[in-house]
Amino acid sequence: MLYLDTIRRQDAGPRTRLQLVGSFLDYKNSKFVHYFTPRRELCVDESTIKFKGRVSFITYNPKKLTEWRILVYTMAVSSTGYLCGILSYYGSLTTDSLIKRDLPVTTRIPLHLYSMLLEKLPGAQGHHMFTYRYYTSYKLAEEILKLKYHLKGTILTNKQDGCHMLEQLE
Repeated sequence: MLYLDTIRRQDAGPRTRLQLVGSFLDYKNSKFVHYFTPRRELCVDESTIKFKGRVSFITYNPKKLTEWRILVYTMAVSSTGYLCGILSYYGSLTTDSLIKRDLPVTTRIPLHLYSMLLEKLPGAQGHHMFTYRYYTSYKLAEEILKLKYHLKGTILTNKQDGCHMLEQLE
């Protein structure tokens, strides 16, 4: 509650729900990165935060355990599960703010999360990023190689660039 009072004092004008929730998640993200230096193995995945308030970016899925939720993309340490980076899903607002607009969104999300980590640890190399089939692609592997870290994940052969990746591996 102290954090929300601080936000209100900084800006006396009315704030939208998006700004309030976004500010809170940005604050939490800065603390995740500030107080913890991750190990070599990182995992990129999606997580949910149970929420029934009124915000435009809430998602509803009656088949899930958490029906009403806020979707966040996370980067966590594989061995402990500690979050070292989060990126909130705000619909098209999220995709517009990501780096490298010429790449697919599924490539830009892991790159954005890793770039947030590199801001804290400039010059870090040799991390291993684990992804599942939604994120893993040939383009992501190329971009990760440029940053001098490694990608491990499941690929689908029916993905647009999956066959090209398999040809190069053989």
